[in-house]
Amino acid sequence: MANVVMSMCVAFSLVFISPVLLFCQSRLPYDYPPVLINVNDRIIKHFRALDADLAGAAEQISKTGLTGPEASKVLKNLCTGKAYAVDCAAVDTKGVMVTMEPGIYKRYEGTDISKQEHVATMLSTKKPVFSKVFKAEEGFDAVDLERPVFSASKEFMGSVSILVKPEILLASVIEPLVRRIPTEIWVMQKDGRILYDARKEEIGKMLFTDPLYGSFPDLIATGKKISKQPLGNGVYEFYSKETKQTVAKEAFWTTVGLYGTQWRLIATRYLNRN
Repeated sequence: MANVVMSMCVAFSLVFISPVLLFCQSRLPYDYPPVLINVNDRIIKHFRALDADLAGAAEQISKTGLTGPEASKVLKNLCTGKAYAVDCAAVDTKGVMVTMEPGIYKRYEGTDISKQEHVATMLSTKKPVFSKVFKAEEGFDAVDLERPVFSASKEFMGSVSILVKPEILLASVIEPLVRRIPTEIWVMQKDGRILYDARKEEIGKMLFTDPLYGSFPDLIATGKKISKQPLGNGVYEFYSKETKQTVAKEAFWTTVGLYGTQWRLIATRYLNRN
């Protein structure tokens, strides 16, 4: 199916295959760095795998129920092998986490998360959700992916959740690919929050309001363009990673997404550098 859609792209575009946002690469209007396309494709693979694993866990929980040893086993398997996953939970129809894995997070069982925006959306729509970064009950910033659980008779039972630290997921994909090449990659939410940057101290900052960026109007303007446009390129000035001096950078960006939530992937390279 994906191959069919890719062949139908007559220009650069974005399409959804199931819940995953795909980047169609034919006849690109810009000289996109190959590493950006590689990063894009690998994150899509992670999103597809997460979607498939959540769907499988939701189907199993629909048979085991939300609580008990078998439900715990399903959640433990969902979290296993994902270094970026913090915990997995079964959430009831009231938005209460009733079963959690791994065991160190069981103290949060019974916690009501129904007021979290993405949980409220899932409870209302009965559809999968992928949150923006938020402060989790566990005490740290994360993103949450949830899939609804339905019984054999199509009765809504609750949801299965996996809590993810996006900077760990993104680092695992990006860092091996940019090693020893003159291209940097950073990742942004549409609201300007930095999800990943090679400068770890920038992760979590808000591009449009943080004082670090206030002296670089071209960067903020490019960031707003990135926020509004899923694909594109631009030029801005910011500090060099190596020297902290101001340098001109050319940026190219694309978009990956799942369950309607989008992340912007931005590749930069220096301009006029000898």
